[in-house]
Amino acid sequence: IDQLSARERQRRDDAIAQFERFVKRYPSEAKYTPSALLRLAQLHYERAEDIYFLETEKYDRQMALFDEEKIDQAPEQPMVNYIRTIQLFGQLIRDWPNSKMLDGAYYMQGYCLSGMEQDEKAQENFQVLVEKYPESIFAQESWWRIGEYHFDAGQLEKAITAYKKVIE
Repeated sequence: IDQLSARERQRRDDAIAQFERFVKRYPSEAKYTPSALLRLAQLHYERAEDIYFLETEKYDRQMALFDEEKIDQAPEQPMVNYIRTIQLFGQLIRDWPNSKMLDGAYYMQGYCLSGMEQDEKAQENFQVLVEKYPESIFAQESWWRIGEYHFDAGQLEKAITAYKKVIE
């Protein structure tokens, strides 16, 4: 499994490099650049998740040693880093406003912003998605996330309104 994981990481890194070169070389190719940006953002998302998983495993090992008093200082809990993913989805949204993939870009950018604890910015994405793309496959999930945001903020009426949209 470790060998397969290492090979997967290498292939993902190779694909990222190829897509980065393509987007740099053809920044305004209407037929292919939006798809390339979407795939590149997805690859960066996968990389960020993989790095976070590895850092979490290391953290857990270090925490066990700390709990057993084999090391003096508790390790710092890792945080996922979706910055490049967020940038790429933002580029897709900004540069390709008529793309058929924007609902997914808004959703994933919002999801990543939420994962980095930028909840207000995430809500902006989810709100745009449900307003512009009410029939999107991501709309119901976005309404749920909007509801959760308002519920956590104690804004129960807004949360109820959003949850009712999920049920619809």
